[in-house]
Amino acid sequence: PVPEIVNPFGGPDASTKLAAKVDQDLAINARIEDDGLPRESKITATWTKVSGPGTVTFSDPASAPTRAKFSAPGAYEIALTASDGEKTSTLKVAVTVS
Repeated sequence: PVPEIVNPFGGPDASTKLAAKVDQDLAINARIEDDGLPRESKITATWTKVSGPGTVTFSDPASAPTRAKFSAPGAYEIALTASDGEKTSTLKVAVTVS
């Protein structure tokens, strides 16, 4: 499985740098592409905070598209991990919060 940030105007977006404001929702339009193997496997998604000065609250940490809220200004790194039970991959996203 391959997690990626999606451009809201269609197609993948290479940008993994986002900007947000303290205590305001940041919509993260992400998706997970998978090859369908192993057959009948269930794809799981998990959002986590890797680093940053405050807390990060995800509206749905088990969904690729989600909203994140940051408690303090600064530089954060968050990650979307996707797994199909056999392979796992992680996309790291830098967020600057003002």
